[in-house]
Amino acid sequence: MDSRIISDAPPYIQHTDILMSKMSNRYRVVVAVARRAKQKEYWDDEPEVPTKASKIKSISRTIKEMADELMLEDTLSYEVD
Repeated sequence: MDSRIISDAPPYIQHTDILMSKMSNRYRVVVAVARRAKQKEYWDDEPEVPTKASKIKSISRTIKEMADELMLEDTLSYEVD
């Protein structure tokens, strides 16, 4: 078994790799998954082209952050009074 692939992979892949490597016919699948996960980490560093879904997520995240700030401000103002 190639321990280099296990050490380079994210923790959830490492665990899966160790469990599934006991079955030799699935070993190649696990290695492929670990390699894809490694590639995905690289791709996550690339700038993302905005899509409708990512824009909606961004807007909803902004709204949630604003709501959290407003709730925090309300809490602080009540504590000061």
